[in-house]
Amino acid sequence: MNRFKVIIDSTLAPLIDRDYVFLDLPYHGNAGDSFIYAGVMDFLSATGHKCLYKCSENTFDGRAIGQDTMIVFNGGGNFGDMWPDCTEFRNRIISRYPDNKYIVFPQSVYYSDRANLERDMSLYSKCKDMTICARDDESFSFLSQHFTCNRILRVPDMVFHIPDNMLFNGNKSAGKSLFIKRNDRETVSRLFLDNVPHDAEIKDWPTIDCKKGWPYVIWRYFRKLVGLFDRMGLNKMALHMSDFYWQKVIIPYNIRTGFKLIGAYDTVYTTRLHAALAGVLLGKNVVAFDNVYGKLSSYVNTWMKDSPSIRVFQNNQAGL
Repeated sequence: MNRFKVIIDSTLAPLIDRDYVFLDLPYHGNAGDSFIYAGVMDFLSATGHKCLYKCSENTFDGRAIGQDTMIVFNGGGNFGDMWPDCTEFRNRIISRYPDNKYIVFPQSVYYSDRANLERDMSLYSKCKDMTICARDDESFSFLSQHFTCNRILRVPDMVFHIPDNMLFNGNKSAGKSLFIKRNDRETVSRLFLDNVPHDAEIKDWPTIDCKKGWPYVIWRYFRKLVGLFDRMGLNKMALHMSDFYWQKVIIPYNIRTGFKLIGAYDTVYTTRLHAALAGVLLGKNVVAFDNVYGKLSSYVNTWMKDSPSIRVFQNNQAGL
């Protein structure tokens, strides 16, 4: 797995040539997106440049960002119109700061509506220095074909830059299997479930249900304090309080909880890409099932098709 880290460093480190702001942090319960954030932070911390500010799509405080400051966006599977909130936030920032240098960390790409694609192509074409990283061959080809005014790079997922001390591997129980099954708009109705053993424990990330887990319980009360500051006209302070709690408490909890879950099993079956990649990092046997647009098979076929530790069942449905 160190090979992927070397590729990330050699490809992206030369581009980080100034201080930066880090936007679109994952303030939600998907542990996989927290893994990505941790990998990006580990990578950026070694560049020698300073992070001036970081926030989520909902906590950006509207500050002026100097033209000499780089703007970096978190990676994931939200480039396109599958998860429009993330795209709309990036578009607002790009529209406001078209002259800054940008990097979008490794993404899977999916568009279902040509109008949305053309809107984004037009916006990105106005950027003077935009790098978009694709984390699989299909996304790389799509971006290279349509975002011709931008620099397009093929880069592994940033989970492979996560620090070793965050990888928690529990005690194995011989033959114990886990099926991490997502239940959202990326889910495929037919999942080849005959390939999942009947005794596999079926779960999703424990953090998806934000009513559970002590950081989320405390957040419900802390959020009331944040709301009080907001009502007092101290909007920026309220936003920064939210940033602090998510970055220092909830995201680290998501990471620990996600790896702890994977670490307790010998074999991992999953419809989530980062459950599959976490399983590989922890030395598990992994069987992956595609999402609606083939994200998992595209990633595995790009970087890991010769790996004996993971196999994937493909889905042929695609977007544009």
